[in-house]
Formats: sequence, structure tokens, C-alpha cells
Amino acid sequence: MPPVIAFAAVVVAFARRWQVRGGPLACPESIALVAALALAGLGLLAALLAVAGIFSAPSFSFTAIALAVLAWPWGQRAPRRRLAYSLPRAAGLVALLLTAGALRWPPIPADLGGRDQGTYVLRARHTLRTGRTGHTDPVLARAGAEAELRPGPGDILGLYHADRSPARVGRYEGAYRPGFYLTRRDEGEVVPQFLHLHPSLLALFGLVFGPWSMGLVTPLAGALSVLALWALGERLWPRGGASWLAAGLFALSPIAVWTARTPLTESLTGLLLLAAALAVARGLAPAAVDATAGAASRRHAARAQAVEATARGDARPPDPSPPHLHAAARPARATASGSAALDSADAVGDPRGDAADSTSRGLASRPAADSTARGPIDGDPRTAAASASLLGDPGHGRELTAALLLGLAGFVRGNLWLSAPALLAVLWLRTEPGLRRMSAPTLLMGLLLASLALHLATGYPYLHDEFKRQLGPVAALSPVGAVVLGLGAIVVYLALDAALDLVRGRVRRLPPVLAALAALAVLAWRLLWAPGPPWSRLDPALPLLGAPLLVAAGLGLVAFARLRPAASAAHVWLLALATLPVTALALYAQRNLPQVGLYYYGRYLVPELLPAACLLAACALVHVHWFMSERTVLKRHARWVSLVLGLGLLVAQALPYLRWPATRLQEFAGAERLIDDLAAELPERAVVLAGGEGWHHVHVYSQLGGALAFGHGRTVLPYRSREAAYAVLHELLVAGPAAGGDAPPVYLLLGESTHPLRLPGAAAPLALVDDLLPPPFVARPVAFAELYLDRLTPVDDRIPDRVTRTDLRVGLLEVRVDPARRAAVRSWRIDDGRAEGPGPLNLSSYYLPDGQTCLDTEHPLVLDLPPGDGPGSLVLVAQPGGDTPGWRVVVDGQPVATDPPGPGPARARDTLGPIAFAAPPRRVELWGSTRPRDDLACPYGGLAEVRLLGPDRGPDDRTPAWTRTYSPPHDLGHRVTPARFTAGRALTRLRAGLDRGRELDGPSLIVRAGDPLTFPVEHVPSATSITMAATLRGARLSPSGRVRVLADDAVVLELDPPDSLDGAWHAPPTTVALPGPAPRLRVEVLDPERPDAQVALRDLVLLPTPE
Repeated sequence: MPPVIAFAAVVVAFARRWQVRGGPLACPESIALVAALALAGLGLLAALLAVAGIFSAPSFSFTAIALAVLAWPWGQRAPRRRLAYSLPRAAGLVALLLTAGALRWPPIPADLGGRDQGTYVLRARHTLRTGRTGHTDPVLARAGAEAELRPGPGDILGLYHADRSPARVGRYEGAYRPGFYLTRRDEGEVVPQFLHLHPSLLALFGLVFGPWSMGLVTPLAGALSVLALWALGERLWPRGGASWLAAGLFALSPIAVWTARTPLTESLTGLLLLAAALAVARGLAPAAVDATAGAASRRHAARAQAVEATARGDARPPDPSPPHLHAAARPARATASGSAALDSADAVGDPRGDAADSTSRGLASRPAADSTARGPIDGDPRTAAASASLLGDPGHGRELTAALLLGLAGFVRGNLWLSAPALLAVLWLRTEPGLRRMSAPTLLMGLLLASLALHLATGYPYLHDEFKRQLGPVAALSPVGAVVLGLGAIVVYLALDAALDLVRGRVRRLPPVLAALAALAVLAWRLLWAPGPPWSRLDPALPLLGAPLLVAAGLGLVAFARLRPAASAAHVWLLALATLPVTALALYAQRNLPQVGLYYYGRYLVPELLPAACLLAACALVHVHWFMSERTVLKRHARWVSLVLGLGLLVAQALPYLRWPATRLQEFAGAERLIDDLAAELPERAVVLAGGEGWHHVHVYSQLGGALAFGHGRTVLPYRSREAAYAVLHELLVAGPAAGGDAPPVYLLLGESTHPLRLPGAAAPLALVDDLLPPPFVARPVAFAELYLDRLTPVDDRIPDRVTRTDLRVGLLEVRVDPARRAAVRSWRIDDGRAEGPGPLNLSSYYLPDGQTCLDTEHPLVLDLPPGDGPGSLVLVAQPGGDTPGWRVVVDGQPVATDPPGPGPARARDTLGPIAFAAPPRRVELWGSTRPRDDLACPYGGLAEVRLLGPDRGPDDRTPAWTRTYSPPHDLGHRVTPARFTAGRALTRLRAGLDRGRELDGPSLIVRAGDPLTFPVEHVPSATSITMAATLRGARLSPSGRVRVLADDAVVLELDPPDSLDGAWHAPPTTVALPGPAPRLRVEVLDPERPDAQVALRDLVLLPTPE
């Protein structure tokens, strides 16, 4: 069965069940609730299938049909209902939704977006492709199985640092790539950072409607949120225009629009929270006085209310006054429709002074009648009562629906776990009988506990880090312990529920308490304010929401504080939901964000705070209208003043689109074309080393490599350094096949070596890709690609209004073993204390137990190498399992650093080198690690192989299969000039052999006067002439200060950079004369006038002089 039919069957079953139990389908609130339930339910089903590893078209179709069968109300018929519609209001609602949808279209592709949105999309593509949430890296798994058997696999494992400290045991061992963790590195087991329902829903849309449709989820959730907010406003203010104002503010909000266009979780979370509020708000007012109802329906509702009042013994007749566009907010009266929970009229008491009288008008003093919540059936209130008795308690059903929606939101976003205590505490105050009072909160807590348990079982690394950061000692909690703790919380909840019986129903003072807590949270944020970083999640509120909306919301909060609601189930539930934005304010007041670039870090406002602000602004306008009508002589003008104020708030939200149309830019458009074209060049078994040592190496591996790995199923390993790349290539193409494995197709995906060079007289910029490899490997160019992406420029203090064009250039190279270059490799295997290979290699060691060539910490193992010719490289291969980074290596009397400078642990590996040399070394001394492993034959490390390689060389033919430039569909007045690719090597902070203690400034090396920077011996491109260029990212010099580059102590280049530099400065390319094919380059700062002179060197580039 096609998945689309199963998908439709579930939606139809949910809709039919709602029609029987909840009300007519042809009304906005039913559409919003059914859609929210269907999206969340189907998303959870997809997540469970993916966790089980069986997400596919057949499994989804089978389980979805089973769910539809279970949900179908067999044997039940929907009662006939008479609904009257107002065509103008229906047309207005359609126009509102079309506007909201148009603003949220087109969605923003995020495969290369990075951060959360990029990982969500890649996880969805991975699930769609494999049917799983987790992943097994086949190369890592094989390396882990063979790591203790022979040297070589440890080089692959060493690409990923494994932290096996006691705090990590049973949790995770290290990071795999952004959004994914290694639970067991040696088995290649990878888990997602956080198991959200959201990525599974994206994958489900891709399965049902095609991969193109994954971008529809968040715009659909955003538009449905507008509909739910409008329907909620209609329940809160049945006869006014406040619902239009609240929904319009949300529909036009720039941050809500951007979030709904980006595949983030906030839009779906906001929809579920609003739908939960709408579900319980249906207990406030009968649907007959819905905004679409006519006068006849209002008369039926009035008769229904009269019958109910008589049944209760209430002698007060309902107010038959007709509704008015803005008069629904009149707090002095109880309208025919009953009261709304946050309406200043009946739900919250009278703001004129008798608001404290909880026995006053309407539903502020008594619970809403459940039998009226669905409206009159065929116009007869007795029929409605009979139907309610047949179909069960509709009020209880509304509470269970709200609990279900909130519980499903816990599978989307973890904030519900933190907000649940306050919400459940308010629900304790309900006065219903025990079973009804406990069933919905128990369902909610059970779902939240289930979501926590599922996260603990499948994505615990994220929770572990969050617990460690937020809760400290609780970080040691195991998944089982967390579940036990949750069950204990349920027991405590039940005990407190019994103990708090005396305070049930005391909710009249909750509005001022919640308002005071919200004000205290804002005050705390203000008192903690300081120029960031660190930043608070509330810092973007003013620039994103705008002063008019915030002022109106503040006035609405004052009005909310004056409410005195009754202790009805609907009121208590709505007050419990009102704790969510209050809790969010308290949590977001903390200052723990490293940056606050907008829009990205403003997304936290969308699920709870933005809808609350819109509703409070509408509440404020309602009270303004009432005050003018009842307390001033401007009663005639109240409607127009309210209308002007409301339009002013809407215009303030819409103004950014008029002033800065670029704020609706479709960011990252066109990136998918590059990803698909590169994937088409890679066989399914291909292994790709992505990154390099040049610019954008992290982005190439993390985003572009991640898209190839999880979107297209290619194995992508990180290119940490040239030395690490050589070791991995040797294992995949030489040692692995020699040990009985198959040699996979291996590719390099390298970022450009440096920023494009501008040569005098050349129209096109010059992009460099390092294609030099040590023997026996040779690179064959496959593709050169240039990608331009437009994105909004992140700012901290205003709505983003400018566009940044980013560029990325990569080269895809296939690596092969060249038989002709095998002759440039001389290898000696160390066995029984002897070296077996081409020519004499003498070993002398203090420590040679059982024929093993072991190292010692006090006495060196000495290697006397045979003579050789020309430049090349030295490679030392260790016995597996030792602490190779702890070795001390001295070549011809000179200590050799085998790791680049910078913080963090050194890379574990089996292979040291290649260590480049200009003349063949004659003597190598090795000392072992100071961290012995007693379970090994050589506790301090042992030597297994020595290799002498020829110099690095590039391909004979550098012509790729294709070269393409990918640019945005609109050039925005800035035309793109395609770059010309050529070979070039950059020396950066990633160079092994630099002093490990060298001072760094981000990606730059600090060079101070009197402290020159010396690079290790470097193989330069084979060419008749060499061009050199440099990039500085900072400088503090006097006018006479200079930067010199020396090759083997001979000055080859002198630069005169700006005296003061805070950004990038690209020195003009200059042809230089090098003393040989493998010079040792040195950079020094000379400044006789300024002893503290310094520069920050980003890279030093060598390339064949362009023709």
C-alpha cells in the first residue's frame, strides 16, 4: 500500500473520531486540533519505527493502517449539528491564513545550514534512506575489530578522540560530527544528539510525499499555529476582534516567519502548545456563538444557557445583548456565550473594582457547562444534553486531548520536562473527583516520562552534557536511574496530590502570582544584563518583537493580574498552561549563550513567549476599549481608537518587510545542487576524507561531508592533517587490502588552501587546492566546485536587514596507488629486534624483551638509517595499542614535534609522520611514553615499521572532469565571477612540526618581534617558478615595521602590512626564488620602533607561478 494512502487513512480516522466525540469538522478549531494531533501522532509513530530500525514504506503503511483502525469510532455516529457561517469572517480567516502561508514560503533549505536545522535535515535524510535513527560507520567498525591485531587501524580510530573517563562510561565516548555522537567508537556506533520527534516527521513527509516535501513541515506548522491562535482568541473573546489581532501579530512576526521557514523544532512545539490551550479553552464558550455563527445560533445558545441555568437552580437569566465587534471585552457583563478564561469580562472578573467577587457574573463564578461546549444539536439544548450523556464526558475528553498534545510536545523539545513541575502544581488545584482529576495529569506525566526514557535510551549524550552543565551531580545518573527517578516522581506526585486536598479550588489569586513571577523573571534578566557574551535568550526580545508589542503585552500582563477566575477545569488548565511562558522567562533570563546572532538565537521566543505576548496585547486592547466605553466620555470613539491601536500594532510587525525586504531572503538556496553533483561522482562504497588544512576545512567536513554521509550514504572521515590523511590512505589502500580486505574507492574532498588570489591583470580569481601526496599515492582531479550562498548577516541588536554572500570552494580528488611511485617507498619491518627491508638499518636498544623492539622512557631506541638521495619523508609505525603521542622523537639531533599547536589532546595513532626532510636523515632516536600500558608486551610502546618516502608530488594531469560555479538564483546586484582552480599548498596552524606551545589567535599563528615562526621542512609544488602569498588577520606595527619570510635563512619575501589590522589582509602574490625543492620557511617580524610588534598569520601559500 502506498504510504500516502496510509497517511491519509490516519488523518481521516482522527478527523472522524473528532467529529463523533469533539465537534463538527468544518470549523477552524477542529481543523487546528485534528491537524496538530495527526502531525504529532504520525511523527511519534515514525520516530518509534526509526528507533526500532524498521522505518520504511511497508512498515509505516502497516502500522498507520493499524492506528487508523484503532482510532476509527466503530459503531458510533456523529450527531447532526446545525452550523451557521458568516461568509465575510470566513473569507477574512482564509485571507489571514493565506498571508501567513505566503510569508512562510518558500522554506529555507538547511542541508548546509549547520547548527540545529542542518542536523535535523541530515538526520531526516538518514532515516529516510536507512530506516534508522542510529548509524554504524563501517570503516570505524572494521578498524575497531582489527586495531589490536596489527598497526594501521588505530590511525582511523584516532581520527575521533575517545574519552573513556568514568563519567563517560556507558554514555558516549566522543563526538562524531555535529549532531551525532559515538557511543562506542571501536564498534562504529553512532547516535543522534537528541531524539526529536521533529526529524522523524521530516523523514515521514519525505517518505509519503517525496524528499522535496520535507521543507513543508515547518511552514505548515507555522500556518496551523496562526489558525490555532485565532481559534483560541475566539474562545477567549467570543464577540470581539481580539482574536484577529492576536493571530495577525503572530502571523506577521518576523521571528515567527523565519522560524517557520527554517526546519527547527520551535514551530511544531508552538503548534502543540497552542493546540493544547485550544483544547481546554473549548470548555469556556459554546461553539454556537463562534465567530461564524449568526443571530439564530445566538438565540439557540441563549435558550441552551437558560435551560442549563434552570437545571442548576440559577435564577439569573443570561444577557441577551447582541455581540459587537469590540464590545465582547465588556467586563461588567456575562455574555450569552459565557466567559473566556483570560477575558476581562466574565472569565476573569470585573476590572471595575468588584473583580474580587468570585461569586459574580457568568463563568467567572461557576464551571463551564460541558454540554454546551459543542453547541446546540439541531437547535435543541435537550438534544445536546442527551448527546453528551451518550458520548461521555466531553470536558474530560478535552483535558485528555490537552495532556496528549503536551506529552507529544515532550518528544519534540525538552523544555516541557523543565516546565512540567509548575504546570502539574497548578493542575493539583482542580476540584473534580479523583479519577477525572488525576487521569489527564497522569497521562501527561506518563508521556513526558516516556519521552525522557526514549531519549535516554537512544540519544543520551546530549542529556548527559545538559545534566552535567545544569545539574552537576545528577550528570552521573544512568538511563535506568533516570527512569527510576521519574517513577519516584510519580509516587511523590500522587502523595502530594492527596496531601493538597485542602487547597483545591484556590485559584483566584493565581493570575497576580503568575504575573508577579513573570515580572520578577524580567527584573532578574534586567539586573543580570551586561554587554555580552555571555548572552541571555531574552536579549533578542526587544529587537525581534518590537517595543509596541512588548508595551502592549506589559499592559496586558497588568490586566491579567487583575483576573479572578473560577475554579472550573477549563480555567485551571488554562492557568496551568500560563505557567509555560512564565517558566520560559525564568529559564531564558540566564546568561549562558556564547552569542546571540539574530534570527537564529531569537527562535527560543517563538513557542511560548511570542504567542503569550500576542494574547496579552489583545487582552490589553480589550481593556482599553472597555475603559474608554465605561469610564470616559469617549464611548463613541472607543471602537475607532481600538481599531487604530490594533492596526498600529500590526503595522509595527509588518514594517520590517516593507523597510527591509531582504529579511525574507531564502538562505542557502542552491546548495542542494552542489551536494547532488558531488554525490553523483562518488560510488556507494566510496570513502571520503573531507576537510584539509586550508580555509573552511571544518565546514567542508561538518556540513558538506555530513550531507554526503547522511544524505547520500557515503562514508566520510575527517581530514585532520596531511599526516593523518597519509596514515588513513595507507590503511585503506595498502595495509588493509594486504591483510585480506577490499580496497574501497577513496577520495579527498578538500577546501581551498587560502582565500582566492587576485593576480594583476587577471579577470578571474585564482582558487587553490592542495593536490600533493606522498608516495605511493597520486591524486586524480575529479571535480572542482565553487558555491556561493546568500544568508542574512547575523546581528545582535536589530532585525537582520543585510545579506552576506559566503563562498566555498572545494576540490574532489580520487586517490589511487601509483605503481610507478612504489619505487619511491623504502620500508623496513621490525621483527625479533631486526629490521628487514631494502638495505641496512641498524637498531640499538636498551630494552628488547622477547624479540620485541620496545621503547623505554630513559634510554632511546636508536635507528641508524642507510644513505639516500634527495628530499623525502620519514614514517615511523608503532605497534598497536600504545600511547604513540607520548613518544619523543629526535631526528639527527633535532627534536621533532609530531602534532600541531593548540589545546586539546594529541591525536592517538599508530603512524608518526610523514616527517619531511630535505636531506635523508641518518640517525633517529625514540623514547617511549610516560603513560605505560601494563597489558602490552611493550608497555611504553614498540616500533613495528620504518618507511622512507620520496617527496610529495601532484598529478601529471590536473584537468578535472568538470568545474562548476553554483550561485544564488538572484545576484542582488552583485554578479559572480567564476574562479579558476589551480594547485597550491598552504602552511597553517594545522601543520605538524610547529612548536606545540605557539600562541594562537583562532585559526592564526601569533608571530612577535624577536620570536620568529619556523615551519618544518616543506615540499613545494614541482614547477620552474614559485609564487608566494600570505594572509594576515591582525597586526600591531609601527610605520617601519615589516614582515619577512625566509627560506633556509635566505630572505625571499618582505611584506609591509597595515600598521593596525583587525581583519584579513591578503598580501599580493609575489614570485620568489626558493633555494631548493624542500626549504624550511621562517616568518619573522622586524620593527625597530615597537618592541611589542606582532602579526597574526593565517596562512602562507606556495603555488606554481600561473602562466
